[in-house]
Amino acid sequence: MKEPEQAVKWLQVTADEGFPNYPLFEGDAQLDNLKKDRGSLRFWRSRSSSGSISAPHCNYGRNLGP
Repeated sequence: MKEPEQAVKWLQVTADEGFPNYPLFEGDAQLDNLKKDRGSLRFWRSRSSSGSISAPHCNYGRNLGP
């Protein structure tokens, strides 16, 4: 990721507009450089501190069934 500000912007849009798969984002090796970028740390911390990293996905299985 050579443009971390743009990458975080689009990651935020992706999460906010319907694909809030934070466990996938955290495990994605292609985002490793972004995870280390000072400017993007706010995105990662805001997701982990709010508990929203896994919350959206926990509800899908419960609501849709096995």
